[in-house]
Amino acid sequence: MEYKKLPKDIAKKFQEAGKEENLTRSPDVNNLIRTAQALKQGKVKPEVLQEQLGILYQLHKNMSDTVDFLSKTQPRTDVANERLPMIEEGLARFKESLDELKFYLEDGNLQHLERGIEELIEETNSLFESADVLKKDEEKIQIFSDSPMISELIRIGRGVADGIYSQENLKQRLNFCKTFHQSARENIQEVMDEAYDTKEAEEEAPLIMEALDLMEDGFEEIEMYFEDNDAEHIFEGTELVRQAAEELSSSYNILVSAVEEADKEAEKDIVPKEKICFKCGLKAQPDIKICPKCHIPIPDIKPIEEKPAEEPTVRIDVGEAKDMVTPMMTPNVKKIYDSAVAFMQKRISEEEFISTLDWLDGLLRQSEETLKKEKLPDLTDERERQIMEQTRQIFEIGIKESKEGTAEMRLYLKDEDATHLQNGILQAIRGGEKLYQVQMLAKRIQQQAKDMKEKSGK
Repeated sequence: MEYKKLPKDIAKKFQEAGKEENLTRSPDVNNLIRTAQALKQGKVKPEVLQEQLGILYQLHKNMSDTVDFLSKTQPRTDVANERLPMIEEGLARFKESLDELKFYLEDGNLQHLERGIEELIEETNSLFESADVLKKDEEKIQIFSDSPMISELIRIGRGVADGIYSQENLKQRLNFCKTFHQSARENIQEVMDEAYDTKEAEEEAPLIMEALDLMEDGFEEIEMYFEDNDAEHIFEGTELVRQAAEELSSSYNILVSAVEEADKEAEKDIVPKEKICFKCGLKAQPDIKICPKCHIPIPDIKPIEEKPAEEPTVRIDVGEAKDMVTPMMTPNVKKIYDSAVAFMQKRISEEEFISTLDWLDGLLRQSEETLKKEKLPDLTDERERQIMEQTRQIFEIGIKESKEGTAEMRLYLKDEDATHLQNGILQAIRGGEKLYQVQMLAKRIQQQAKDMKEKSGK
């Protein structure tokens, strides 16, 4: 796991916290195993294991259903013929390992617990190994279209024509493609009913509709096979679908290129503004990165296209500054960071970690409400008004980034990927820095307004 983006002291602690390797590649299985181990040590109650078992039994059912569905149209290769039976047997043993753990809950015999853990690890690793082998084998299979969905339709259609797969397999795949086709048609129709963003969109929209019509013709041709069992309908129909998919891909690439070109032209029109230090209010030239007065990074402020009122109208880029200094960790973010490290090291429970995240989210909501209610002083100085407006925008972005940080950290609870904690902490640091800058600047402006009022009253 790489932590190069984090400050050295933070990265070191994250590396130490992440030394405990996962037992398997399945987060759900790892959670159950750790729960079973904690139960063995008397750290959790049996009900917790019961809950984790329920999750794993459902996982087993989902895996079994998926294998049953996909195996019917799996390419008939030597690897598939060998591995598919192994997977089915592995799934059966996977369930037996869950049953073994369940027996422990019935009689309290630790042998069931130990044997269940050992078998669960072995079968999970075996299933992942077979899945990897099948995936690598599938990479050698002929591709009929850039669209995986259409390529599979063609492959399965030809397999039905050759007597390898059943008609029902083709019907299922065809219905799936038709559903996608209908959704695409509705979306492009909405685009055609409105004003076009670019000349390319206006030119390509009718062509996309024609391609969708051609694809529908192909679907209808394939369906004729189910009436007379003439395989020519499959070959002719899938060829029409392939041509339609190729035309759609061509139109899509043209539209993407047009959007990228428009973005480049928009960037050329951006005129750099002078920078303002959001701690001391000092104005600086656009190329200044560190405030010469208080020596903190000055973020780049770049105007972007107007957005709805509730969205910020500036973009803050701290990328250049973050490589020069260690990101500032405010007390609130420090509390979240300490909790994340403690959770990775299993020193606190998941409930405690979630409680800390909820705490910060609550503070962020409270800050938003406070700003809405607070009446800021009227400023007559144009420079101060400009700073205040930019401060408001920085505050909104700081809140947004902080919320995104806690949301990212919550993803760790689902897959135990420490990258979520790393990215979440970095996002929370960025948001915390902006909120701190806003806090300091707001105090300075308020004090200035107070001084001006006292001076005018004399």
